[in-house]
Amino acid sequence: MAPRTRPPAVSRYQPREQDGKFATLFLQDVYRGLEPGVDRGEIKRLRVVREMPKTVRIDPAMRAFGFQFPVVSCGATYAPKDVLGEVPVEPDGSACFHVPAGVPLYFMALDAEGRALQRMRSFTHLMPGESQGCIGCHEPRLDTTMPHRGQALNRAPRNLDPPEWGTGGFAYWRVVQPVLDRYCVECHHPHNAGGGIDLTGDRTDFFNVSYETLARENQGPDGSPYVSWIPTYNGQEQNILKIAPRTWGAPASRLAELVSGGHPDASGKPRFEMDPESRRRVYAWIDLNVPYYDTSETAYPDKEGCRRIYAPEVDKVLSEVAQRRCQSCHVNGEMHRKEWTRITAPEYNTFLLAPLSKSAGGTEKCGKPVFDDTSDPDYQAILATLRPLEEQLHALPRMDMPGGKPAPEVCRACK
Repeated sequence: MAPRTRPPAVSRYQPREQDGKFATLFLQDVYRGLEPGVDRGEIKRLRVVREMPKTVRIDPAMRAFGFQFPVVSCGATYAPKDVLGEVPVEPDGSACFHVPAGVPLYFMALDAEGRALQRMRSFTHLMPGESQGCIGCHEPRLDTTMPHRGQALNRAPRNLDPPEWGTGGFAYWRVVQPVLDRYCVECHHPHNAGGGIDLTGDRTDFFNVSYETLARENQGPDGSPYVSWIPTYNGQEQNILKIAPRTWGAPASRLAELVSGGHPDASGKPRFEMDPESRRRVYAWIDLNVPYYDTSETAYPDKEGCRRIYAPEVDKVLSEVAQRRCQSCHVNGEMHRKEWTRITAPEYNTFLLAPLSKSAGGTEKCGKPVFDDTSDPDYQAILATLRPLEEQLHALPRMDMPGGKPAPEVCRACK
């Protein structure tokens, strides 16, 4: 036993009133952890992203695309995203800025084009009035701070610059589809799907047509042929080790190359020049890990994934018609259909366009017309299985449609 000096008592911190909703972050040097894969001077801005809450309690038996219930993406992100804004990175790699308190946040290091060369793979929270800092981006955990103040501390913390498309949730159909409508659908539509690519915005059973085409079709461990995204299915956990800069997202995506290069033709001449704001929308979607829905709310809690609009009658009638009229190409009526079905404008499904004569508005991709015109009883029988689904969507809009409203009967005890 020996006398000791009484330790100092730390008073309970009470944030100033103006700090009640915000916290402050300081980044010492973004290049610590990025070099040598990223050169100094490449990182121009930091993007701050909020993980949106899952506000509803749903039976896991309703899951789809792994364990998504409600569905947010095609097997990529399982949480909706909200881009809160961006801040500049100083020439020495530092940044200091305000962020909302009490919400899950993560960050992206952006190049001059707005592509994420690296992203945070977890998230953090801060309390009101709290100040925290990090020394780099994916630097070794045992690294210590450098004896360097950082240029960002020579000025007051910055406020976030919100994205031009607004905050509140990143909805593919609202942020990205207008870009495709403006620049792409003139060539990539149901009647002239250049390269088999349809980029229109008609709703499908889960998503919309362009999302199905770009993100869902032919997906594998590295995403799809057009978009590099991180799978979140069970059994894909090894991708957590793939953290080198430019491994995922826009820097590794063919779609981003087409967007930045103007989709050149065979002679190398660009077909279009997309404006910078539109390019950044596309890059942001890819780097957010291709979300489609901007909310975990649902208008259809009793459907698969709390989203899917479909009916078994579609498959039954298609198979029956194919067995009678398509045996020359489709043995036993087995057709190689897409994974998705167009619900709005159902007459533009390939299984209705391909057998329909060109004179009647079809594509005749079957080689010769099976249906001479749209009055054919079998054509009408197939279409009749889809029309009620289209009417259902218009009467009760899904959350990816104007007028979509959360179902009132869903349990929100976890909110």
